[in-house]
Amino acid sequence: MKKDSAMPTLAQFKDACRREFSFLSELGYSELLHADDADHFIVRYSNGELVLSIRGENWGQHAGVRVVHVDGREAPVGWFIPVSERKNRPSFESTGFSQLDDIRAAALMVARHCRDALAGDAAKFDAVAEEWRRVRDPDYRQSLQKRKLP
Repeated sequence: MKKDSAMPTLAQFKDACRREFSFLSELGYSELLHADDADHFIVRYSNGELVLSIRGENWGQHAGVRVVHVDGREAPVGWFIPVSERKNRPSFESTGFSQLDDIRAAALMVARHCRDALAGDAAKFDAVAEEWRRVRDPDYRQSLQKRKLP
């Protein structure tokens, strides 16, 4: 499906998120409702410990999905995909599909690769969040480099 020139409306965005991520209810997640006027194009689901956040990005061109722990650690869902299966593309390179198709693709990725972590596999979430922090946080990366082996 080629990218649609029209950006989705807020209602279309939220409807797509709710439809495509409906399987989260089976894992004990429910939608978080809040009146954050600063960012309308966002839908969040939580089980009390983890929050899955779907955010509209790039003025209607993309959707970003990440998992955030209540302690603040986070992991983008793409990092749950085994390295051998990852496709390398910059975050804002066009996918060739509409934002609504991005939402559908992200939901399939979450269902396939994140289900264990979302269902309570803390070790899987911890490993991905640790790797994400190592890559993103220069201070943390330097502290790891300064460690001395016993």
